[in-house]
Amino acid sequence: MYAGGDLIVRQGERIEGLYVLRRGAASVERDEGVPLARLDEGEVFGEMTFIETELPSASVRADGPVEIDLIPSEHVISLLVSAPGFATRFYKGLATILSHRVRQASSLASSLWRP
Repeated sequence: MYAGGDLIVRQGERIEGLYVLRRGAASVERDEGVPLARLDEGEVFGEMTFIETELPSASVRADGPVEIDLIPSEHVISLLVSAPGFATRFYKGLATILSHRVRQASSLASSLWRP
């Protein structure tokens, strides 16, 4: 459980797996306060770090009371190895999430650059 304003993920610090926002909402931000996106109940985050094995490129901050499920990376990897059919659906799901987020970012960027 996190209270409003608490950091769930800190930009540049190691995380342990994939996060699922069970209850509440959170904000994605870079460089201590530059807003990037908002996450709502049911959304997954930490997927870029999981895929790239890099440190998080953004922070995630609770907007109010938040409940999170953390799925450790080693559990996800174990499942992906043991169930190949699941692996295909899992990575397609992550690709869809990332595609949606790129579209949102592109839309925001284009609205900022209009003369």
